Amino acid sequence: MTGEAALAIALETGPERHAARVELVVETARTAAVELGAGSDRDRDLLAGLLCGLDSYGIGGRLGVGGDGTARIPQFATLGKGRKRASDGPAWTAAIAAAGRFLAGVGGHDLRVGPRGPDVIAVAGRCRLDEVGWEDRETTVAVDALDRLGLAPWLVTLASEGLRTSLGLPSWFPRHTYRPDWLWRARPDGATPAEWAGLVNRLVAGRTSDELGSLAHTGAPGEGAR
Repeated sequence: MTGEAALAIALETGPERHAARVELVVETARTAAVELGAGSDRDRDLLAGLLCGLDSYGIGGRLGVGGDGTARIPQFATLGKGRKRASDGPAWTAAIAAAGRFLAGVGGHDLRVGPRGPDVIAVAGRCRLDEVGWEDRETTVAVDALDRLGLAPWLVTLASEGLRTSLGLPSWFPRHTYRPDWLWRARPDGATPAEWAGLVNRLVAGRTSDELGSLAHTGAPGEGAR
């Protein structure tokens, strides 16, 4: 089917296809969160929201942490063509952002992320208990566990943004992009610039920028294509 007929069908079925993509992203992110050791459904959704956020922040671009690269986190590399700059990239980027917002509503409204020293990431939020009640909830994940899943390059982007904002510097991630401004908050008691710097140094220690780049290509089929 081509021409105006194809466009009409695409427009009519667009919402259903988007919903199906969001559902698949949520399922994929939750599965990966279990691999990270999530001990409850709430912890699972907090970590799944973190994964959506890492993909949305991205890699590459300015100083290697501007988020303009095409690679997705390895866990999302099988979604569609697996690249942000592929023909279906914008549709999956929108689905990942929507899945992150959904997980924020389920696992933690207004997610906050920050280091607990150089070896641990904390993810916190206000989790719904019932129709009227909320509970403050926090879970942690070891940097080594995220690294083993190939997420170090995306963590460098997130930690670099945390360092910048903790110093009062402007964000490199404007609100009009799909990047999750709902995710980015200082941790509840406020991560210091020294803590963010420690995390950055922990992530890049012993690795060249080329090595971080090669990590980002692992598990991302066809990454060199545009």
